[in-house]
Amino acid sequence: MSETINALKVISNTTIVTCNTEREIIYDGAIAIQGSRVIDIGSTQNVLSRNQDSVVIDGNGKAVFPGLVNCHAHLTANLFRGITEDFGFPTSFRFPEDPREIITNEQATVMALLGAIESVRSGCTTVVEIASGIERYALDLKRFGTRWIFAENTADGVVAPDYRPGEPVFDYSDHLRDTSLERFISKDSITLWS
Repeated sequence: MSETINALKVISNTTIVTCNTEREIIYDGAIAIQGSRVIDIGSTQNVLSRNQDSVVIDGNGKAVFPGLVNCHAHLTANLFRGITEDFGFPTSFRFPEDPREIITNEQATVMALLGAIESVRSGCTTVVEIASGIERYALDLKRFGTRWIFAENTADGVVAPDYRPGEPVFDYSDHLRDTSLERFISKDSITLWS
């Protein structure tokens, strides 16, 4: 299996958006990839001549470009599909409890992995996941193969049960702040994030 992953591959006959300093776009271009590294880029003819022992993938009609970055994701918010569309955001629909807080760890992982798949399908290869309880699914995301930045939520704002995101917060709790930070910097979390 590792031989297949590390095999020299060339995506040929494609359009390459380099995002280099000249913002160069190479038409009828090719890109050679060894493992997880780009080792050659240029015209199809030149790249193929320099990488003759490669597996060639025809990229005709496609474009190759660097992965996009989603800098604000809530992967388990997939649970709200069909709700925010009907009730808006912040939703006017009042849940007795936040659905993300009552699902099992396995269900949270399924929702997070669904969000990860959708991220890759949209071209995002780096995602900043902002949530509480990321440790429930972080290891599965880490194995997924994309780049992750885990931004565990901490909070010190005291909000009423009927609070809606975006409304002002006027009361703050030192205890809530300390509890959030303690959870975030616990030994288990440090091991997970490193």
